[in-house]
Amino acid sequence: MHELRQYCIRFNGQSALKWHMHLTKAFLSVIFSACTTLSWAEVTPTLNSDAIKKSFGSYGVEVLSQDDTTRIANLFSGDSESKICRTLAVTEFVLPMSPQLTEQHRAIRAGGSIGATLRAAGFSINKKLLIKTETPAGKAFLTLTADTVSLGAPLYTKVYALFAQNGDQEIPYAVIAEAYHPDHFPPTHEEVSDEPHLQASAQRALASLRAALVAEGSIKTPAA
Repeated sequence: MHELRQYCIRFNGQSALKWHMHLTKAFLSVIFSACTTLSWAEVTPTLNSDAIKKSFGSYGVEVLSQDDTTRIANLFSGDSESKICRTLAVTEFVLPMSPQLTEQHRAIRAGGSIGATLRAAGFSINKKLLIKTETPAGKAFLTLTADTVSLGAPLYTKVYALFAQNGDQEIPYAVIAEAYHPDHFPPTHEEVSDEPHLQASAQRALASLRAALVAEGSIKTPAA
């Protein structure tokens, strides 16, 4: 990591074209690491799960759909009989996964909350904001929120890169797109990046989120 930091610093004095060519040849995980060594990420002590539980008295995760690269999850308040979606989240995992996160990744894919699982393992959570926008609520979101949101209501939406930090080491984990119930106010983080490769992942995650929001009927698939 020290060598990568020095490498990034040396590039500061070179042309934007050479820097872009270097990034184009790198894997997404290397790009994530390079970004965090420049202190673009932000440590967020309060997680979205914390905010949901504090505001509504309970918190749970329901995996609606999942494959090797992507997870769609309902972060809800209430119990199994009265769930109200507070955040609909599409996660695009960074692959290949770091061996240091193998156990945590297994727990997350089994239905664990991402931030809470990483924090319980001793990691700090770093986030770097990629997109902030609004998305209209569709029929699927109305179903998930027990009709507490109107069709077409604007939903605060953001996409960010998430890193697991252990001391000075920052490990890329995922790009996550989230749409929020109008009554829910997630923790803020304002460290922003327009790095092209992260933006490409962000746009994919956002497109998947928008498709999920307007889906006809249930988002859940047989493979979930």
